[in-house]
Amino acid sequence: MPKIGLRWWIIGLVTLGTILNYLARSTLSVAAPTLKSEFQMTTEQYSWVVLAFQASYTVMQTVAGSVLDALGTRLGFFLFAIGWAVANMAHGLATGWQSLAMFRAALGATEAAAIPAGAKTVATWFPPRERPLATSLFQMGTSLGNMIAPPLVAFCILAWHWQAAFIVTGALSLAWAGLWWLGYRDPADHPRLA
Repeated sequence: MPKIGLRWWIIGLVTLGTILNYLARSTLSVAAPTLKSEFQMTTEQYSWVVLAFQASYTVMQTVAGSVLDALGTRLGFFLFAIGWAVANMAHGLATGWQSLAMFRAALGATEAAAIPAGAKTVATWFPPRERPLATSLFQMGTSLGNMIAPPLVAFCILAWHWQAAFIVTGALSLAWAGLWWLGYRDPADHPRLA
């Protein structure tokens, strides 16, 4: 089994990725009042924007798991994280509810890998008796990301503009993707275990 401190550092890295994944997805809900006014969106149009994310996320969860199996956790999670970071930042280019829905669909498709990647990392790095704790730690990131979103997104909107909220939250995910690429290896390939 991998060194104890190293595997907890790895799950900390996954937890941070999960926090940023949920921060990115929660940006819309916090920015919604501003966007509804900006684009003069009806409730029905906004519901299509929300549906675009949910539909693509649902379809892509199984696909994401298969991609992670084919590419490996390091490369697969890295590519999906780049995808969700770029898709989230692209929200700042929206000009109406239709383009916003398109960017939401792209975000849902790419964010769908976070939970399968976390589960695969836990299975790879942790013995069975520690997997429930490791899983609960990275899953905690879902709540933390949702908690961080309101103050951060509101600050970005008030300090700059609504586009900044998506750019900032997307850029944080982009930085995490780089950290993941540099810091993650499967146990068999990790230099600290050589």
